[in-house]
Amino acid sequence: MDRKVGIPGLAMTFAGSILGAGYVSGQELFQYFGAYGENGIVGIVISIVLITAFSFLVLWLTEKSKAATYDAVVIRFDNKCLKTVFGIVFTLLYYMVTIVMIAGIVSLSEQLFGISRLPVAVIVTAAVAVIVYFGVDGMVAVFTLSVPILIVAAIIICMIQIFGGGLREIRFTEASVNPLLGGWLFSAVNYAACNGFASAGVLTPLEPRLKNKSAKFLGMIIGAAVLLLIAIAILAALATCPGAVVYDLPMLSVAQTISPAVGYIYGVLLFLAMFGNAVATFVAVMNYLLAKTVYVQRNKPAFIIVIGAVACIAGMTGFSRLVGLVYPVIGYVGILTAVLMIEHAIHLRK
Repeated sequence: MDRKVGIPGLAMTFAGSILGAGYVSGQELFQYFGAYGENGIVGIVISIVLITAFSFLVLWLTEKSKAATYDAVVIRFDNKCLKTVFGIVFTLLYYMVTIVMIAGIVSLSEQLFGISRLPVAVIVTAAVAVIVYFGVDGMVAVFTLSVPILIVAAIIICMIQIFGGGLREIRFTEASVNPLLGGWLFSAVNYAACNGFASAGVLTPLEPRLKNKSAKFLGMIIGAAVLLLIAIAILAALATCPGAVVYDLPMLSVAQTISPAVGYIYGVLLFLAMFGNAVATFVAVMNYLLAKTVYVQRNKPAFIIVIGAVACIAGMTGFSRLVGLVYPVIGYVGILTAVLMIEHAIHLRK
């Protein structure tokens, strides 16, 4: 029997689906917001509001349309070919995020311990695959346990960096920006679309499990508050240590400047964030394939192994390069997704 999900489970799963390698490491937040100076702070607030609105829309559409997969949530047209094309695109992009998370863990092991890439990639991918086998229940369990620890420890470490040795100067200075993102406002919109898109595949199978439909508002608001709090703390910490942004994992570098022990602690936090996000996106991929193909249902373990093996190999690519390329592309697709979902919602309201 499927377990029901309450307010804490919804809040932690929503936040955890976004608190991946790029977010908690500071790499993603710096590229999208920190590089724009003080405008980036305004941008992150706008972006999280948009992500939350997008995710509310996903839950509402899933409930009203009784959709089982995210392609049916996005596209209302009874066009099997169009839904199949979008479903394949969505699934491939979710899969790319899984690869980015594995690449982040590989970079973490190199930067923190000097461990070679291959054994780390194999062990982590195998662990993710085992949890993915248990589907949504395994995903919610990971987030419910890991995200509260991640929140508390990340905030404490950021505060130590900001206030350590007396109040430090926090100066947000502009830096070179990703040409795929443009100005700070479009960067904020692209980020919201990217992460709203990512949350859709996680929230769609979760919606039928919610214990109290009316409680989804509180769960989402708590999750959004967590995201905003961590984002501002990380950006402020990076502003006190601008040299850290040259590393794949900037916040790990910041933690290491405080002390080696703090560096190891933050390394564990990064691992939890990346691992949870890898599980969430991999679950989204498998949920779509299981819903669409009887053959996959009959051969679920084999498919998980094959998909995991490919992700393991691809995950040995450079992390910051993947973030700078994959996330903006997902953002552009996410903008189109948002437009189609709004059209779907208007049609349902009528």
